Amino acid sequence: MQPFLLFTIDQQHFGLDLTYIERILWAMAVTPVPTPHPALLGMINIHEQIIPVVNMRHLFGQTNRDLLLNDQFIICTHANKSIALWVDHVLGVAPLAQEELTSAQTLLPYVQLIQAVAYDNQQMIFILEFIRILQIWDSSIQVSS
Repeated sequence: MQPFLLFTIDQQHFGLDLTYIERILWAMAVTPVPTPHPALLGMINIHEQIIPVVNMRHLFGQTNRDLLLNDQFIICTHANKSIALWVDHVLGVAPLAQEELTSAQTLLPYVQLIQAVAYDNQQMIFILEFIRILQIWDSSIQVSS
């Protein structure tokens, strides 16, 4: 069983490998950045660490909306790079067995950010590939700067 952090964006369920999760925060003031990348909501300061906030709605082509106080930020870290993922609601941690996961390459070969799909408690859960999100984020920032 592998633990995943489950969360929602526009009533769709997603999961991230718990390995990359540093912490979860309630939404807070986000400082806008001049000429931002469309997926960059802005920056937050967490204990004097400046962290970009990624608008997950933009990455998935969903309808944009204003940040609400009951939204949450998932702070993810890999190779000394941290980003905050803006999500609607964190549901908690769920262990999923490998046999519960269906490779996204089989079902959705054109979707780069989804690693697998699971069905749990009558909900379809899209398991995201955090390393791929970070790679896309890094390459898009380099292109737009």
